[in-house]
Amino acid sequence: MSPAARQKLAATIARKLLGEAQAQNKKVLGKVPSHKQVVDGRIGAPLESVNPDRGRILFEFELVTDLLAWVRGQLVLHSPVGTAPEDPHPGLYQRSHRLLADGVEIDPDGKIPPATEYLIINIQPYARKIERGHSRQAPEGVYEVVADLARRRFGNIAKIRYTMVGISDSGASSLWDWAVANASRAEGSAKQRRQYEKNIRQPAIRITLK
Repeated sequence: MSPAARQKLAATIARKLLGEAQAQNKKVLGKVPSHKQVVDGRIGAPLESVNPDRGRILFEFELVTDLLAWVRGQLVLHSPVGTAPEDPHPGLYQRSHRLLADGVEIDPDGKIPPATEYLIINIQPYARKIERGHSRQAPEGVYEVVADLARRRFGNIAKIRYTMVGISDSGASSLWDWAVANASRAEGSAKQRRQYEKNIRQPAIRITLK
């Protein structure tokens, strides 16, 4: 087979595999995500230009943006919203989900940077009570429920798990200040330490791409 024929065959196979990947991603995400075509290290180069003997074709899909947007949307959807007239901040919990990339808080509506790990956490101190079912609007909690939904939907492209994280490592500085202040009000060193340790753990969803 001539070099040109081998290039054409490689391009045909690549297009077939691309179509299969797009179909699978659409099934998972509900739409076909954008992708970057890389041929022998050249972004956007024609498939037929691949080296016929030692060539390499890659299709890099933008999956993390859609995945994180879906998870955040589900957290908002499952969040309890105060409706009592005396509630001074209705919807505060719903507005308090934060997104971090490798421990640094980022704008979820901006460009999502590449990261080893993404973390979504709620910065309200009563998030643990909600997770234990102390809200009639969310009797099974929020974060663990959404993590399970996300795992079932995106488990083939990402590792997703519900966890409890230390807020000192989460980037949620306002919540860290609350935990320290709350612990300082507890009497006695042993009690203070227990309260302090309790306060610095928050429910979260941890996401790493496979």
